[in-house]
Amino acid sequence: MKEAYEYYPECQCGREEGCEKSVKHFMELSIPVDIKPMVKTGSIESECCGEPTVICEGHAGSSEGCRLIITQRLCVKIPLSYGIDVKTGTGLTECCGCND
Repeated sequence: MKEAYEYYPECQCGREEGCEKSVKHFMELSIPVDIKPMVKTGSIESECCGEPTVICEGHAGSSEGCRLIITQRLCVKIPLSYGIDVKTGTGLTECCGCND
């Protein structure tokens, strides 16, 4: 029985099992990722901090009346629970050509 390289002179590997060759194939992978924020608020609480200030605009006895501006500092407590929800879709591949 003749060796493979005798039938095909261009294949001079000289191995009984035949020739070896590595082949590279390039691909691109795409996968959709959906990210959705989640926020939940708890029970909101507020309390007054200090005394209010009162500013009077206008004059007493004026036919236009007077305006009061009342300013009060508040402390507002807003409990939050937040995070994200992540879902992945089906991946897609696309062949980009071959190289050896």
